[in-house]
Amino acid sequence: MPKIYCMRKTIRQDPLYEIIERHLFETIETLNPKETPLHLSKLIIDEYLLHLHQKGIFIPQKFKEVFIEDIKVEIKEVAKKKL
Repeated sequence: MPKIYCMRKTIRQDPLYEIIERHLFETIETLNPKETPLHLSKLIIDEYLLHLHQKGIFIPQKFKEVFIEDIKVEIKEVAKKKL
């Protein structure tokens, strides 16, 4: 019998959403003008890629650009919901 995975459980285990929320709330609390959306996205992406690397998860170079674009879409969607 194949295992059935719940998307919510998978999402909760993925630290991307925690990283996004933390950076969004830190930006709101500090009202730092340096935190442009582009700068904020870069911080989130860099931290997430570092986290994956530390867990031994490596994104092949040929997929990295597409992977980063997907993360940017997720950041925008979470920001729309939270702000």
